Amino acid sequence: MRRLCPVSALLVRAVALLLVLSGLDLLAQDKGGDSGLQGDAFDKQSLALRTALHYDPSLDAPLKGLLRLYNNAGRLEDLVGLYRAHIAQYGDDIGAKVVMVRLLKALDRAEAGEMIQAAAQQHPENGELKYLLYQDYKKRGDRRASKTLSDAIDLQQQQGRKLAWLEELLAQAQENDVRNLAQRHLAERAAAEGHTA
Repeated sequence: MRRLCPVSALLVRAVALLLVLSGLDLLAQDKGGDSGLQGDAFDKQSLALRTALHYDPSLDAPLKGLLRLYNNAGRLEDLVGLYRAHIAQYGDDIGAKVVMVRLLKALDRAEAGEMIQAAAQQHPENGELKYLLYQDYKKRGDRRASKTLSDAIDLQQQQGRKLAWLEELLAQAQENDVRNLAQRHLAERAAAEGHTA
């Protein structure tokens, strides 16, 4: 995933939000009841939501929108297949792997754990994948969870997300090893803001 300057990142998020909102407008106009959108309207909605996730695969609203759209149309397997095919063709697309893992987790598929393990190993420099790996470890009660969260914090470039993850790490700081990781991140944050410990 490319790193953007703060202004570009804000612009990308604004465009993604506009795409999502325009897609939600299409959903609101749907007269098809529970059957969901069909044809061109379905394709436009799907493209808008997938585009938002292309620019930021960690966004919740577009992912939930995709799941709802494909579920209402009875096409969840098509959505999973779409991302599988994309990843098969573009194996280095980290964002698609993040979305795929999140989809599999949302669908409660056992293969989500295997996929996050493989993707995090293939792309050890990606904070989003590390965070998903942390969530998998935490769910399974794996002792590596806190260290993996710390690694995700180190790799994350977006300060808001980094801070949210740090707060999550601090909440776990009951154990000495986790407390040490949290203290290190707090010291780094203070130094970055020009404060002394």
